Amino acid sequence: MTRSHTKKLSSKLFVCIVIGILLPMGLLCLSLTMAYTHLLKSEVRSSTEKTLLYCWQNIENTFSGMLTVSAIINNDSVFMNSLSDSSIDYYDKYVTFNHLLQTIYLQNFGLNDSTWIYLQDKFGNTYCNRSDYSITANHKTPTCYEQSSSIYWDFHAIDEKRQKDYFSMSRVFYQNNLSSTPIATLTISVSTDQFRPLLKQYLNLDVDCVVLYLDNDDIIASYSNNDNPITSEKFHLCRMHLLEANERSSIYEIDSQKYLLNDYTIQSRFDFNGCELHILSISNYENIFGRIEYQLQLIIVIASAVYAIILLVVFIIPKRLVAPIRQLDAQIRDFQVGDQLTISKVSDDEIGSLSQSFYRLTDSINQLFQKLKEENTIKENYHYEALRAQINPHFLFNTLNSIKFSAQIIRADSIVENIDALSKILRYSISKDDELVPLQSEIDNVQSYLHIQSNRFGNSIQLDLDSSVELYCENLVFKFILQPIVENSILHGFKNYTDQGIIAITCEEQEQFFFIHIQDNGRGFSESALKDWQTIKIDATAKLNGLGLAAVHKIIQVTCGTQYGLEIQSIPYEGTQVTLCLPSKHK
Repeated sequence: MTRSHTKKLSSKLFVCIVIGILLPMGLLCLSLTMAYTHLLKSEVRSSTEKTLLYCWQNIENTFSGMLTVSAIINNDSVFMNSLSDSSIDYYDKYVTFNHLLQTIYLQNFGLNDSTWIYLQDKFGNTYCNRSDYSITANHKTPTCYEQSSSIYWDFHAIDEKRQKDYFSMSRVFYQNNLSSTPIATLTISVSTDQFRPLLKQYLNLDVDCVVLYLDNDDIIASYSNNDNPITSEKFHLCRMHLLEANERSSIYEIDSQKYLLNDYTIQSRFDFNGCELHILSISNYENIFGRIEYQLQLIIVIASAVYAIILLVVFIIPKRLVAPIRQLDAQIRDFQVGDQLTISKVSDDEIGSLSQSFYRLTDSINQLFQKLKEENTIKENYHYEALRAQINPHFLFNTLNSIKFSAQIIRADSIVENIDALSKILRYSISKDDELVPLQSEIDNVQSYLHIQSNRFGNSIQLDLDSSVELYCENLVFKFILQPIVENSILHGFKNYTDQGIIAITCEEQEQFFFIHIQDNGRGFSESALKDWQTIKIDATAKLNGLGLAAVHKIIQVTCGTQYGLEIQSIPYEGTQVTLCLPSKHK
């Protein structure tokens, strides 16, 4: 039966492996193509990013130079004060302006001879570094009286006379930093031709065209490797594709031609009227893919050879996989509780891990079974000792009643009281109550026991009951659980003890636990006795020769669980505290 199942499993494994090889062969080319497409885009994007930082610094230097020039003019208090003073002659203002320009030219802020610096004050007077100024804004450029912001960027200024495009920055000057009254507007214009050599630095063997633009789709400048510069329509198509794909790098087809698009956001410290600056690189995808086609074919050949080798060894794999499964199946079928399995060598894989788990499971089952046997032995010993302690209790009870009547006749009151106390103990022991009794019943039994012992020791032993005892008097505890502890204090703690002996009982309840503390001021445990106690407490197979402290501890743990039991804290010649930990149960 097992061999038949094994053969079926081997056949299934063989078919699954064969299908698992043939199917990946069909998907291999597709996955390699996708991987190389991603690698291609990453390679082109990475090579372009290497030159991005250096080239952008050159472009940003131009913008920074324009702002620096405007700052120098604005910080010249003599010239600024003259602009707002109508009593100063226009010629004198112009001379001051030219001296200021000479200072600017000497410092070289990245501006060349084609840069226009044009200023108009609030009186309509104009100042310019060159004659015949004819640059106009493509959009309406507000005057200093209409300007709502101190700086305005215009990327589409036009010099109609010279047929050139300019990039302009306009800045409004105010009377002072706290004033809102404009006194002049400065316009610095740089030819867009100045950006094209900078953009050319982006171009490499992979990139055909580079476009510098704002995210409102305004093209600032562009440069192409060929004689066909990018048109506004083609740029908007590429831009729209990237937005729809929600990607910064993508492949796009225009007029049956594939292009690889890469978009970069320029991290600039300038605010171009609330717009971000971008660079879009456009590459011919077919030219790039042709360079790696050979590598792709080589990888396909190598992958085919690898799969052929795998197909040759596929006949061996099922047997090697099924052999340990067959062995484990036989062990599972033959296992019985108590069997000690011989652990054979297992492989370091999932099947080996499964075999080890089975071995651990059998060990756990055997240990649990052994523990149950030991617990049953402890319970049987407890019941035997309890029954032996009740040998012919009715005969003893009747005999004590006869002695009591005889003592009453001769008026021996102390004997009568002791017989009453002993009768209560016997009546409590032979009662048919359940195993659990109220705490008050246990306290009454302890008081009867102490009354008898007082005749032996005099009145040298005192029982102190804390108010918490009355509070928890209805909590259910095991029958005869306190008397062995009190007896241990009297027989051992107060042996040869001349001082007043005190036994104090307190109670407390914490969540599901109910604690009873029995503390005496006797001689305490010796170190050897404490070690013996620790040994007895952890030895589940210790023989119970009576209902002592060890018996109480083991009965609680067997009945309630290992989280409950008995703890002893003792200091020689100072006293002992025994703490009972029981489940919190109420009547």
